[in-house]
Amino acid sequence: MVVRATDRRAAISLMAVPAASSMNTSSSLLERASCGGAGGGGTNGDWMWNANSSVWAREACPNAVLVLNDYNNIEYEGSDAHFIEIVKTIQAAGAPIHGVGAQGHDAYKLPIATVK
Repeated sequence: MVVRATDRRAAISLMAVPAASSMNTSSSLLERASCGGAGGGGTNGDWMWNANSSVWAREACPNAVLVLNDYNNIEYEGSDAHFIEIVKTIQAAGAPIHGVGAQGHDAYKLPIATVK
């Protein structure tokens, strides 16, 4: 099934307004995704789906604080640098990102000294 960019934009608008209105800080978490098609890709390195979703969330909720959240982006060598490059890429494409989130799901697999 192919989801058009206009459908994605509408879905983000429908989700962003109730989510932001239910949070004390008017925050919106944007999970990094690799969605292709007309809404923009991610696997080709342009991450336009994430840039577009950030812009659309901003349009729907102008006062929201937008946080790009991801998993396994701090445990492995180079993963933090890769995540920073993704953030820089989508910001350069016009994404209004105010913060980033890190989920260390695989941290339990690493030595404690590495995690510290």
